[in-house]
Amino acid sequence: MQKITFKVVLLASLIAVGGQSRAMEESQYVDLFRRMPIVLSVGHESVTLLDQQFPLNYCSDEARFFCVTSEVLRFAVPRGLPTPKNWSYEGADYEIVGGGEIVLSGKIVSYQAIRQKWKGRITDYAYSFGRGVIAIKSKEGGQLFLSTGCGFAVGAKPDC
Repeated sequence: MQKITFKVVLLASLIAVGGQSRAMEESQYVDLFRRMPIVLSVGHESVTLLDQQFPLNYCSDEARFFCVTSEVLRFAVPRGLPTPKNWSYEGADYEIVGGGEIVLSGKIVSYQAIRQKWKGRITDYAYSFGRGVIAIKSKEGGQLFLSTGCGFAVGAKPDC
C-alpha cells in the first residue's frame, strides 16, 4: 500500500504542461534508481505512470499559468519572465529555491529549482523555460529524469 501511495503522490506532484503545440507531444521521465525503473509519460490527454492512466486538463492559452490538473495532480508555472519567487495555484504553493546550469544533449541549459507543497507533500522540480521540467525529486525519495527532448511546461520558445 505504501508503494502505491508513493507512486500516486509522486505522480500528483509531477505534472505541468506547456502551450498547445508542446502538449501534443509526449514527455517521458524515468527513475533509474529503483530495482524496476519507473516510467512517467505525459501526453496530450493523459498521464501514464507504469500501467495506470489519468486524464489531464490543461490551462487555456489565455491563462496566467502553464498548468495541468487532474484528480491526482495540480501543477502550474507562471507564464512570462521574470518568474515570481512564490506563487500559488488551486491549493498548491510554489517557491523558487535555487537554480543553476546543466548540459543536456550538448547544450547548456539554465534551470530553476522549484519546490511545490501540495496536500502535505513536498516535491522539487528542475525547470527550464526552454526545456520544461527536466528532473523531479520527491521528498519521499523518488527521482525522475527527463528521457525525451523536452519536458512538460515548456515556455513559448522551446529549445529541444
